Amino acid sequence: MRSPRPVDDPEKIASATHLAVFQHGLLGSKRDFGRFVETFRSQFHVDGLYLHSGESNDNSFFQTYDGVDQGGERLADEILQLAEKMPNLRKLSMIGHSLGGLYNRYCIGVLLARGFFDKIEPVNFVTLATPHLGIRRSHRHATNVVFNALMTKIFSRTGQQLTLTDSANEMTQKLSTTTDVSLDKEFYPGTICSQSGYSTDEAAKGKAKVEIDLTHAVVKVLLPPLTQENAGDLYASFIGWGQRNSGEENTEASENFDIQIRWPVEVTSAYTGKPADTNLCVIRIPEEDIQRDWRWLVALSNASFGMHCLTSAGNGKTQQPQNSTAPTLLSCMTRGQFMQALQMFKVRTLYANMFFDMQVPYSCAAIRAFNPYRQSMKDSLMSPIYTHIVFDSLKNAQPFVDGDVILDQLPYAFTSDAEQDELRGMLLSVQSVGWRRIDVLFGSVMAHEHIIAKRAKLDKPLDSGIDIVHHVMDTFLL
Repeated sequence: MRSPRPVDDPEKIASATHLAVFQHGLLGSKRDFGRFVETFRSQFHVDGLYLHSGESNDNSFFQTYDGVDQGGERLADEILQLAEKMPNLRKLSMIGHSLGGLYNRYCIGVLLARGFFDKIEPVNFVTLATPHLGIRRSHRHATNVVFNALMTKIFSRTGQQLTLTDSANEMTQKLSTTTDVSLDKEFYPGTICSQSGYSTDEAAKGKAKVEIDLTHAVVKVLLPPLTQENAGDLYASFIGWGQRNSGEENTEASENFDIQIRWPVEVTSAYTGKPADTNLCVIRIPEEDIQRDWRWLVALSNASFGMHCLTSAGNGKTQQPQNSTAPTLLSCMTRGQFMQALQMFKVRTLYANMFFDMQVPYSCAAIRAFNPYRQSMKDSLMSPIYTHIVFDSLKNAQPFVDGDVILDQLPYAFTSDAEQDELRGMLLSVQSVGWRRIDVLFGSVMAHEHIIAKRAKLDKPLDSGIDIVHHVMDTFLL
């Protein structure tokens, strides 16, 4: 009887058409996915599928300390080198655990810039307990201040990036801008917009109708300020956005969401007669209508590949950023080619530990502004098949759920954080692309490892996270 070929057999690599890359996290190694990949191979017999555990970020114990950008670029180089040995390669899937999910997000931006996706189809993008919003804690308590300071000291440059205290390098900033590679541009008519360079009379007559190439536009949403009247409790605010009593007066500064779109032009302004570098279009959504029209935010964010958020100071002006330094890496990764590449994947899936994950809290892994399960676990039924997975995660993901898109209420998000505008922009941009959300519950402080079955025991599948591996397999798109 013919013995099975070894995993790294050149013939198997050369014949593969679908490459699935598994990337470990901080202080990890390719062995972290050992049980995961072993289970995949033993029960997922598919010709043409090649499973590869990333090796480029575990050459030394502290290699993962040098930054997400360095690790992501190394992974991109590794994939390109492997792809050279795979003449039949047609598809790519990425599975990342913890920091590995951020490595993967950076990697696909690099791959897009290098033209990798001109011929390769992105299919599955899966993250498990990944700190998409970093691990920064607000300065509300002294312990949080100490935590943020320690992260930058202990984990070096990676710690700075995860706490949003870094400055992105030139390459990262370049990747945070869009490219026309492999994309079909769409134009959106500004039928309810007012274009700068036109008088109000012309706008009223409909002459201000414009077509905007959003792929090259900078889109910002000006949020209403969180006043004492509409602050309330975060969870109670689900019933409405800043609800007011009938006798209260409305002020313009607090009742509108203004979406500002700026795009480059090379023509002279029709109104002023002066050269204009950019044009401005504003979409105004009354605050009381945002629950109905929130898809505007999602559509514009996706079309422009990421948005910025600014908060009104309550006097019609915006709060200015506290510094004018380069943007942070995680902020850059929510715009431009990073988001273009992410949107190209057919399926995007988030696995997040509801509780007991000491490294990555639920809100960071699930890309949420809060943990909805802190209210009550009584209504959360667990799957009878995958015993650690909430039966229907989306039912616990209010307030706005439309298919696979969830959008949290931005004015109520990160209110105690000095970097609230940056975090809100990150939240909006990454939520808008749509994710299949799988919420997981392990009754152990080892939840961060259980979610990838790192130390799983095959004789105890119900206690070790093997069911999560099977769920990834069962929902894996070939």
